[in-house]
Amino acid sequence: MPFYLRKQHFDIPPPTEKDWLKKDEEENFFLNDPDQLLDSLPQPFCMINKILKDLFERAWDRIEERRPLQETKQQSFTPLLCHPTNKLMVSGRVNCLSASEGYIFIGHSTGISVFSSTTCENLCTWEVTKLEICTIQLAVFGGTSHLLGTVDEMGFARLFLFVRENLLHIRSINEVEDISKRNICMALELSPESDYAGFLLQGSSESWLEIYRLPKDAWQKETEHLHAIALPGSGSVKDTGLNQLPVQEKSMVKK
Repeated sequence: MPFYLRKQHFDIPPPTEKDWLKKDEEENFFLNDPDQLLDSLPQPFCMINKILKDLFERAWDRIEERRPLQETKQQSFTPLLCHPTNKLMVSGRVNCLSASEGYIFIGHSTGISVFSSTTCENLCTWEVTKLEICTIQLAVFGGTSHLLGTVDEMGFARLFLFVRENLLHIRSINEVEDISKRNICMALELSPESDYAGFLLQGSSESWLEIYRLPKDAWQKETEHLHAIALPGSGSVKDTGLNQLPVQEKSMVKK
């Protein structure tokens, strides 16, 4: 039987690391050592990987060094326990409070109470049945007197004067007889010296800001007259007929 003989020898390439795996076996091949994946990375990725790994190990060593120090500091630190020196007895649920020098004003589920911050004595209380004060804003009203702005759970805003341990109800801002027609006070703000008062009101379809200039001089004269004659002692509460608030500015904010 005739056959063909090749005169030249076959050139067999030298074995390489990439040729040891046949193509038909690639799908069924799995590395047992995950670290071998890093060896197949080309440059410069292999060098970058080594640098990142070295940085990570250094950072982890720093963390391990600092952990015992933090644990030692936590064990040596003793928190300071502050125990109450006195108690304030308030009727109802307390919703808000505001403090000034010498006084604590508390809004609760039945009105407002004023306490002395030194003796914790209840100086005066303004109470109304089924009226829950939710917000109190405080401003200085000349010397030791204070102006209070409050908002109850129905959204009605009120102004009070606290003078010589007497709480005076000045005016209700948005209170109406027909509750279905009321405008809700969303927020209030008093200037630091009680010169202005701002009220953000919201109706059924619009919101607006009302800013009032407060007649401080007239109120001071009238409160001195009331204290001298109508209010015989401290701790009394009275609805006053002080001058109405003149509107200085009223501007629409949002529709």
